[in-house]
Amino acid sequence: MPCCKPLGPVGGKFEGQIRFLQEDRSEVLPGDIIDWPIHVIEGLPTQDNGNDCGIFVMKYMEASLGKDQVDWKRHSSWPKEMPRIRAEIVAALLQTFQASLLISNGYSLSQ
Repeated sequence: MPCCKPLGPVGGKFEGQIRFLQEDRSEVLPGDIIDWPIHVIEGLPTQDNGNDCGIFVMKYMEASLGKDQVDWKRHSSWPKEMPRIRAEIVAALLQTFQASLLISNGYSLSQ
């Protein structure tokens, strides 16, 4: 992976998180995740607060979906754009809820 820097198994500052995940994964993932290599992605946009971690995870997944490599520099503005990104997520959820409500009440969305 040219964009990533390998840290080796249970890389330094991530050791606590990996060991925590190791305990929780037993019913979901077979085997031992302690030996999985850890890669730090260079240039990955990061949150600047303690609130946006879930949104960043969703944005990482969205940007990575179906791609071998992502130009993370293109997404460096995410921290500044979080209010807009949160609003877009709320709008999408409300539209989905509204459409679901209409359908459950017998309305067709094609009308």
